[in-house]
Amino acid sequence: MEQELKSLMDKHPLLDNLGVAGKGSREELLLSTETLRVAVEWFRNHPSRAGNSYTLKHKAEKDIDYVANGVFIAAAMLAGRKCRFGTAGSPNAEISGWFM
Repeated sequence: MEQELKSLMDKHPLLDNLGVAGKGSREELLLSTETLRVAVEWFRNHPSRAGNSYTLKHKAEKDIDYVANGVFIAAAMLAGRKCRFGTAGSPNAEISGWFM
C-alpha cells in the first residue's frame, strides 16, 4: 500500500495528512499506512457512503477510531472512489459513493 500511496501523492502534490490544501505534512501521511489500510477497508465495507470528507470521516471514526482528513481522502481514492477537491484553500474533498 505504501507504493500506491506514493503514486497517489505524486498525482496530487497538495495532498497531505490534513487534506488537500497543502497545509499539513506529507511525511506524516506517508507514516500513516496502518490507519490508511483500516480506512480503505472501511470504504470497501460501506460502498454507498458519500459526502464531504471531513463530515464523512467523523462518521467513519465511530467504527475505526481517529483518522486524519488527508489520510481519509487518500483511502477513499485508493478504495476506488472519485474525489472532487473543494474550493481553493479548503482541505476537504467531496467523495463519491460506489454507485455515483
